[in-house]
Amino acid sequence: MKRKNFAVLLCLMSVLFLLGACQKQSQTGGHKKVLNWVQSSELSTGDSTKAYDIFNYDVIGQFQEGLYVYDKDNKTVPAGCDGEPEVTDEGKHYRFHLRKDAKWSNGDPVTAKDYVFAWKRAVDPATAAQNAYVMYNIKNAKDINMKKAPLDSLGVKAVDDYTLDVQLEKATPYFKKNLIATIFFPLNEKFVKEKGDSYGMNADNLLSNGPFVIKGWDGTNSEWSYDKNDKYWDKDNVKLDQVKVQVIKDPSTSNNLFEGGRADVAFLSGDLAKQYKDSPDFKAIPTASSVYLEYGTGYKKELQNEHLRRAMSLCVDRDVLINKVLMNGSTVPVNQLPVDYAKDPKTGKDFTEIVENHVIYDPEKAKEEWQKAKQELGKDTIEFEMLVTDDEMSKQVGEFVQSQIQTTLPDLKVNMKVMPTPPMFAKITSTKFDMGICGWAGSLGDPIEYYDIFTSDSARNHTLYKSSEYDELIRKAKDDYGNDEQARFETLVEAQNHLGRHAVTMPLYMRAYPVRLSPRVKGLETHRIGTRFVFRNIELEEKAK
Repeated sequence: MKRKNFAVLLCLMSVLFLLGACQKQSQTGGHKKVLNWVQSSELSTGDSTKAYDIFNYDVIGQFQEGLYVYDKDNKTVPAGCDGEPEVTDEGKHYRFHLRKDAKWSNGDPVTAKDYVFAWKRAVDPATAAQNAYVMYNIKNAKDINMKKAPLDSLGVKAVDDYTLDVQLEKATPYFKKNLIATIFFPLNEKFVKEKGDSYGMNADNLLSNGPFVIKGWDGTNSEWSYDKNDKYWDKDNVKLDQVKVQVIKDPSTSNNLFEGGRADVAFLSGDLAKQYKDSPDFKAIPTASSVYLEYGTGYKKELQNEHLRRAMSLCVDRDVLINKVLMNGSTVPVNQLPVDYAKDPKTGKDFTEIVENHVIYDPEKAKEEWQKAKQELGKDTIEFEMLVTDDEMSKQVGEFVQSQIQTTLPDLKVNMKVMPTPPMFAKITSTKFDMGICGWAGSLGDPIEYYDIFTSDSARNHTLYKSSEYDELIRKAKDDYGNDEQARFETLVEAQNHLGRHAVTMPLYMRAYPVRLSPRVKGLETHRIGTRFVFRNIELEEKAK
């Protein structure tokens, strides 16, 4: 009898186990849907307020979201807000109504107070957010950030739990695009304050209000995952269960993982891009990212000499860099701004067709400029350290620039120092560097963000370049024209011409990403601005047998 009862019990347990397994499988469509992704750099912070590079934006945009996101056609659409805002006071006052079904991954509702807290934290000088200037169109934001006004005077208010009022300094036609930037994302005040200085330093000290929750990131490691967020308001339309991420800096390794079916994407460079450019899984993804050599003029005093900066720029043949070294779809720059980012409101001509072109290869002119620099500096030889991140593409670019300068100007010695991304950018932001290959990726959809960073008072001005003439041009572009887009456009052209004439940076290339993408991946969104790769709408087809 006991044996019979035991057999019945065992049978019942087996049935329950199978039912549970079937139920679990049915919830994931029969199989767990996992995307295997790679990226070429570690994550330096998960704090949306303090994020400062494209890799931060790519990661944070998977597990957090703000009032707006881009759709597949790169148009701004409501996310955290319920419909479009009410705009009054000649474009200076916005009232947003928030979604009432938006929640944090701990179950707390996302409220207007979360936005107020996050935005005040961003402009608070104690936070030292490098992108705080992005918020300067909000009333009193700049004065607060410059310690000239109290924090509570910021032009943002929670009318109630689901109504957010924003007062701008002036009408800003591109304000909605601004709101896609990570610095405008909400933060759960209680959670952030509980975590203190640990907030954003690893996955356990982060909270999600987006499609996924980040897991397994300890702050320094090179593997983590995004797991589907079951508290997300639009979870029913998120088809992936998980995204597994590996940091792979070598394109050959990335491609080998792709070939072996262990990665759904491979980021290519050089010969690999050339080898696979006709493959059906090859894609060249354009970006709004410019790459340039930044001069530490505030640290390396010799670099304050314009002739020296100009001499080095004239040494570099960008056509060879693009077509023989990178071979990845990147393009030769004319200035700081990518093609198709801004057009003349009157004629429709692209910004890059109108500005002066100072990105020229002329070795003989380089030698003339070097002679002038030597006379003014009273030196016959100079030695620099050039910082480069440790991914393969950046190292190739660094070696090329180093070779071009030293071949044309043998009395200039360039020592290349290769570093992982987080410590390199920490050194750049400290302003204690000679030169460094850096980049700027648009996040606002407006050209001002490419030029505001070189003003004397910008926290992003790592060069410490100072020019009252340039500062005034940017001030006018930001403050004087209201909705007069033509006058503003012409002033930004003048600003770019100033940077070019004074060789403030050395533009190198406009970045494109050559990738191989698995045919099973459907619905991947790519954007030139903000989060470049968006996973929330991806569906995976079964792999061919």
